[in-house]
Amino acid sequence: MSLRMSRSKWEKMTWAERAAEVAARAAAQRGIVTRARKVVQIWNARSDLFFYPTIRAAIAAGCPWLDYMCPACCRIGEVDLRQVDRNPDASISSLIQELSCRSCQPNPPFAKLVRLKNESAQSAR
Repeated sequence: MSLRMSRSKWEKMTWAERAAEVAARAAAQRGIVTRARKVVQIWNARSDLFFYPTIRAAIAAGCPWLDYMCPACCRIGEVDLRQVDRNPDASISSLIQELSCRSCQPNPPFAKLVRLKNESAQSAR
């Protein structure tokens, strides 16, 4: 079942068919959110896993805030993945170079991605 439908096809459908289409889309969306939450929970509880969730999965799971830290100076930061100009299907590991510490120049180490969370530490204060 396609998630997109032309306007003319939508107009030709009966009320019952439309209701079934809407219910099928809602069920598919719930499945996506459930799987995304599971992936984020596994990644947050990891001990050296070899994968990173995608930006889209983190946002769908309701955890758009990414905590990271500099392994050299132990500075901690966070970024809102909803504001990042990246392909949503890109892994969060694609942000590592951009998040690397600016104060550890001339050769900063790569940032370590710590966890995904649902709200900013600043908004929790």
